[in-house]
Amino acid sequence: MAQYCASAPGNSAVVQHTLQRHQEILKDHTNEFHKTRATVEGQLTRERLLGSSTSSTTTATSRSGLNGGRSNADLSLLKEHESIHR
Repeated sequence: MAQYCASAPGNSAVVQHTLQRHQEILKDHTNEFHKTRATVEGQLTRERLLGSSTSSTTTATSRSGLNGGRSNADLSLLKEHESIHR
């Protein structure tokens, strides 16, 4: 996109502004994703630790709807993030 910006006649300021704004939005979304992922991982860790103090870890994870330590929503978010950053 930067190459297009350099070669675009006349409207390069508008295109550069749009590109910069999109990069800022991407950075904001990426930061928010990392915060959310850290929160979810912290909650999962806490749940696993508290679940192990109960009678059975499998009972605790089945009550919370977790699949292999992660919910389907978590797995979907992580998969989407990985596909974006390839």
